[in-house]
Amino acid sequence: MDDFIVLAEGFSAVRVELQQERFSVSSDLQDKIEQIWQEQSKRAPAKGQELTNNQICRIKHQCVKDSILYLDLQPTDYRHFVGLRHILDAANCANPISVGGITITDDDYIVLGRKGRKVELGAGQVHIVPSGYVDLDDVAGRGGGVGFALARELAEETGSGIYKPIALIDKKDMRQPMLVYKVRMPFKKAEVEAMFDTVEREFSELLFYKNTAEGVANALAERGEELRSHARGALTCYLRRFSQL
Repeated sequence: MDDFIVLAEGFSAVRVELQQERFSVSSDLQDKIEQIWQEQSKRAPAKGQELTNNQICRIKHQCVKDSILYLDLQPTDYRHFVGLRHILDAANCANPISVGGITITDDDYIVLGRKGRKVELGAGQVHIVPSGYVDLDDVAGRGGGVGFALARELAEETGSGIYKPIALIDKKDMRQPMLVYKVRMPFKKAEVEAMFDTVEREFSELLFYKNTAEGVANALAERGEELRSHARGALTCYLRRFSQL
């Protein structure tokens, strides 16, 4: 089931430029966004979810040149994403960028996680770990860049590590691109499980697969429709790398 789009792959570095002008829409559409946001905000507590209007970044333009992925980003917020995610034209919706990692333990296991019930999208689904939106501060000189966004998510969810870019993945039914990295952790599977048990996290459980072509194929087959689109796309792109070795 190909419910994802590979926007870019085959690059070895990422270069980011933040535009100063914020993403904006017409006043009529802004009113519609506000209406949808208020409706969602009222329903969220009953579902045990948290809905916060975080300042995030959208992809205005992207291209790959000389093995480098160039991203032009623009300030937006989560409210715009909630109100405009039914629009599939990337130029006219929030198009927020997130980061995610195919995380590999020191004893060579890939870490996946089942989303907890508090997340606004994808509760109960299986995703790559870490994953999260790129905050505006990460690219506006107050954070540490897109790479730092991944490092922050990694520290929050599993520990720390080193990372290399793999692909830019999007969903077919919603514009929400994810920059996926391969992440190497300095911890073994048992250590990751122990750290996970000590802190309340975004994921309700962790799942582990061997870092081999067979292990990745098993993850895709066994988790099936449980996988979030970005996770399926990330694992599919990663599996192709084994055939290129």
